[in-house]
Amino acid sequence: MVGEKAERAERYFVIEMLTVTIMPPESLGLLKTYSDSIDSEEEKEVFHAAMEATREWESSPGYYIGNCILTLMNAINHICHRNYTELIHLIARCETTEEIYWKQVNESSKEFMRLLSNYIGSMKNAENYTERIVSELDEYCSSDPLISELYDVKVKKCNLDLYEPFFTSLRNYIVHHEPIDFTIHMSEEERYSFALDKEYVLSSNEWSTRAKGYVDSWENNVIISEAIVDYDNAIDELYNWLVDHVSYRFLEEGEEMERLAENAEKLQTEFFDKADVEMMSFVWEEGP
Repeated sequence: MVGEKAERAERYFVIEMLTVTIMPPESLGLLKTYSDSIDSEEEKEVFHAAMEATREWESSPGYYIGNCILTLMNAINHICHRNYTELIHLIARCETTEEIYWKQVNESSKEFMRLLSNYIGSMKNAENYTERIVSELDEYCSSDPLISELYDVKVKKCNLDLYEPFFTSLRNYIVHHEPIDFTIHMSEEERYSFALDKEYVLSSNEWSTRAKGYVDSWENNVIISEAIVDYDNAIDELYNWLVDHVSYRFLEEGEEMERLAENAEKLQTEFFDKADVEMMSFVWEEGP
């Protein structure tokens, strides 16, 4: 039974392709713009029926829940992961350099600081937005535990309660001080990378206690590229869990949303056929 419910849950909300299975041709706002195309009472009657069905679809809990997750995952994929990719590409270029002395290549150093700050800032914004969304989703929970409670547990399991304070402190230091004097770490494969002096952080009073706790977990200096990859992998694990859990937890709301969407799609199509008008917006399609 649980396995069957999980399979059904994958039909709804966002999952991997950020699509839903059914999407009426027009939103309520755009549908209103077709009122000038009505030439008969019959068309007017069908138009109002389509409007009401679309309004009911957009007012459903499943629509709101799905839209919350869509908005959140779009922010993660289009902003946070883009910043991550740009930062990792720059680090990779640096690591292939035979010798790097950042005092001699100051422009690259500044670019690294900028991209690192962008990435950390976008992840912090995503964290704040996620906490707000999770809190709002709690209102739709009909039983315990609340999603926010499970979310807090998952954050700790992913070690994000260690990563986030460290990267937040790092960004604050970058923003408010001269560029940090990173050390250069050379791996056993003789690849170079940025590193943060462990003793420097632990002896500083400008880093939070939890940030120092993360730094202290490193045997030696903090290798920034490895820390970033670990952080991003933890973020992926967290949001994959969140999407799956929301889809499963609100399966009934998703099924009701699909029923309402099908009805709105049918009535909108009937109106467009009777009024003989062309849609002005794109039609959503399922992902491959």
